[in-house]
Amino acid sequence: HTGVPLHFHSSTTSGSACLMRARSRESVSPRQSPSSLILASINSDGDPGFCGALFFTTSLSHHSSVLARTPRARTLLVSETDEWKWLFWARRQGTFTQLDPEPADYPARFVFTNDLKWIVRVQKIGSGTSTLHLYRLKPQGYLRASKKPLGDLAWAYMKTRPDWRKIVKAPEYHDSAYLLEGLEENYRGLGVDWPANRYLLIALSGDADVRGRKPMQTGVVNGWRCRYDLQTGKFDVPALFSDRNAKAVVPE
Repeated sequence: HTGVPLHFHSSTTSGSACLMRARSRESVSPRQSPSSLILASINSDGDPGFCGALFFTTSLSHHSSVLARTPRARTLLVSETDEWKWLFWARRQGTFTQLDPEPADYPARFVFTNDLKWIVRVQKIGSGTSTLHLYRLKPQGYLRASKKPLGDLAWAYMKTRPDWRKIVKAPEYHDSAYLLEGLEENYRGLGVDWPANRYLLIALSGDADVRGRKPMQTGVVNGWRCRYDLQTGKFDVPALFSDRNAKAVVPE
């Protein structure tokens, strides 16, 4: 959920940026089990009793200057345009880090492993398109676990698999990587007994225009699944996904 923008004025200047009109949008995780943290609105004073992992996002526009403190304070956004962007920070046990230097065009959803050592950012990047970003807790805070988005790595892995050669056409749009439900329970709902906080289950989908089909827009990858090992940084396809993946490359 997204916080309501706060409107205020300031005559202060910072370098060459003039703080004439500022707006902020803040969100943090509500007080609940760390494994199911989601974004929720708070006021500028924050929650002094909150402990554990905190998240808040800030919408940011081009050519803006940002004044940021902890979630107990406010984040000021100064802009000459209304083209909003999003920046993401994580704070844990006094460690406060910005997850990515580059702003995003859309807000995101965050999923924690139960031990809070890993965060998956589920990021919309366009109409019907999304990807995943992975962050690992280090002494200096949460840092990106790979140079490329985890979603891109999952697609690259699929292209090495026999299933990729069976698709009628490579995805052209609406290509998405997303997490399967069940991380909180270590996917026991699938009938497995895997170590806790070890794996992420990822599904891929994408569309393409296929001649001869009406309509041409065709689902060419439809929920193809793989597993990512957080310890080794490698992908695989568990046997229980074999039948499902064979159907996932049948055009729809």
